[in-house]
Amino acid sequence: MSEVTCKYCKKKINKETAYSIQKGQYYCNENHYLSALEKKKNVSKHSYKSVEGSDRRAFTDAIQDLYVNKYGWNKQKINWQILMNMVNNLLKANPTWTYETILYIIWYEQEILGLNLICAESHWNPLSLVDYYALEAELYYNECQKVSNSADNYTDDIVTIVKSKDKKIKYKSMEFDND
Repeated sequence: MSEVTCKYCKKKINKETAYSIQKGQYYCNENHYLSALEKKKNVSKHSYKSVEGSDRRAFTDAIQDLYVNKYGWNKQKINWQILMNMVNNLLKANPTWTYETILYIIWYEQEILGLNLICAESHWNPLSLVDYYALEAELYYNECQKVSNSADNYTDDIVTIVKSKDKKIKYKSMEFDND
């Protein structure tokens, strides 16, 4: 009597009583076989939903807002697989970066530099120039922080301006030279 493992629930079952469609694939019963097929079918759809309120969710919402509201795209036409692969590559190549860092660089490219991020030249991808403008965006951020800190540290004594009500000289005589 040999035992095999059910491919769906991972239980040890008797090989003779197991439900088998192909050689080497054993299930407890037909329901487990059908459930395994359904699970396999659903996994291939890439139906990933990020957790509400996470950094990743905020990032994907901002990217979707960029595509839909700024450039008028249909949200079903956004190629999330390529976008998120690029994001993962950027995060692996730059371990100090976060999703917010990438969003800041995109904001810098769009608002400060005035670049059209989603166009044919960028292959319809707003992440195509992130590496190129990262240092420039970091310098801009640091400069803004310096200005903000200096404005916060600035203390000015209150100056009171008092108007004089002395009307001694109402008109000043003017002389013109006629040459």
